Amino acid sequence: VTKPESRELQLRRDVLALLNKIAPDNLKRIVDQLSGIELRDVGEIVSVIELIFSKALLEPHYCETYADMVLSLRSRYPEFPPEREGEPARTFTRILLNHVQEEYE
Repeated sequence: VTKPESRELQLRRDVLALLNKIAPDNLKRIVDQLSGIELRDVGEIVSVIELIFSKALLEPHYCETYADMVLSLRSRYPEFPPEREGEPARTFTRILLNHVQEEYE
């Protein structure tokens, strides 16, 4: 008997399946499908960003396609409240920028 998959594992599997199909000619369809995936918390957005970032690094020939995808996704994902009062909301763009900064520090 197999255990049911965790939501995180299913999310990662769904996102990777879409990212594995990315190409300039199907970008809009992939973005539409990615934005249709419900993200319930910041941890799920972080997982999606990590997957996108790692795929972009592994596939430099699609760098422009990944950049266009991120540009399209930034307005489609939800915004989450800040961890502490006075901090900015946690958005796809802010989390992506933090991830890139941490990656190259």
